[in-house]
Amino acid sequence: MEFEKLKILSGHYWDVFLHQDQTALGRLYFWYKEEASDLLDIPHEALIEFYEMGNRVKSALTKTFNPDLYNYLSLNNVTKHLHIHLIPRYSRKIRLFGFVFDDFSFGRAYECATNFHVNEETLVKIKEKIKEALKGTVQE
Repeated sequence: MEFEKLKILSGHYWDVFLHQDQTALGRLYFWYKEEASDLLDIPHEALIEFYEMGNRVKSALTKTFNPDLYNYLSLNNVTKHLHIHLIPRYSRKIRLFGFVFDDFSFGRAYECATNFHVNEETLVKIKEKIKEALKGTVQE
């Protein structure tokens, strides 16, 4: 899949994309646009932008899907480039677009469901719902 199809938001330092793993509905990630692998190596302005974009996206996710809480991960185990996952967590199943989204590991460390996949059309629909909710959030 072409990643640009899943872009939700773009800033000076960061792009935000919907993640293809939607075990936890609305899972997304922030991709740092410059070369870096460690969050503490980036300029202060990039941290501020992450904070501001993060608050906007979190507000949109809360408005759209009402998760119980959020997890943030920056592991760099597979991709050696700075990116930060924002994973909404749910104590309940959510039915949307003909799928049942089940955060089966709620209350524990996040695990993706290896047997659960949504198609590209559904990923784009989820992205559009988040983008629509972003219209009501404060911009810089």
